[in-house]
Amino acid sequence: MSGRWKIIWLPVAAWFALTRRLDLQLLWPACRIEAYARRDALQRQHIDWLDAARAAFAVHAMSDAGWRWLGEEEITRRIDKLR
Repeated sequence: MSGRWKIIWLPVAAWFALTRRLDLQLLWPACRIEAYARRDALQRQHIDWLDAARAAFAVHAMSDAGWRWLGEEEITRRIDKLR
């Protein structure tokens, strides 16, 4: 990759990192709160509320350019670590 293309992609990579950080600071807690609020209904369906929160976050991450930039394996690895 030539130097000119590195200059163009650097701001894109930084923007994607910022959007992922914001998702983790804002969207992930919202997913946790919502899933925890519905934990009784989820338990009746034998679904762990934290797994439901991760699934909701994954729906967003798999369709967001900032997350897709990382690749599916890295997205999955990061979501599995969420608590």
